[in-house]
Amino acid sequence: MNAAVSSTSKEATTAAAMPDSRHFVTSFSSSANWVTTGSTNWAHLGPAGSWAQSRNLDALSSLEKSFAKDANHYWSQRLDRQVQMVGKLDKHLSQATFQVDKQRDRFRTRNELWQARAETAAQWRKLQAERKFQRCASAVELYERRMGIAKNS
Repeated sequence: MNAAVSSTSKEATTAAAMPDSRHFVTSFSSSANWVTTGSTNWAHLGPAGSWAQSRNLDALSSLEKSFAKDANHYWSQRLDRQVQMVGKLDKHLSQATFQVDKQRDRFRTRNELWQARAETAAQWRKLQAERKFQRCASAVELYERRMGIAKNS
């Protein structure tokens, strides 16, 4: 059968095109790669078998052409889709970076306000402590004056 496939005569091509119990081409090349099905024998059908086989080969040729056309279209679509997805990813990353910066600024502002409030509270507490100390010191001085206790005794 290999000799029949390699020859260019019409009989050899017909013999290669109609092997026993084989009818599906498994590759889209010019070589005759057949799958054994065990159920279809084109030879016993005579002219109808040749017509059916010819029809199947035409259908396979049509499928091969549409596959090649679709494959090119498929790859161009994939490349276009990849470019589109890279653009979407860039947009997503820039939005995410913007949101992170916005959140960081929000918390930085909140922390700065909290720090200012804490510093103000610390100053107020220090002032209150000084006032209390002054009141206590003057109360002690008043007590000492009333009791007649001398400072240097």
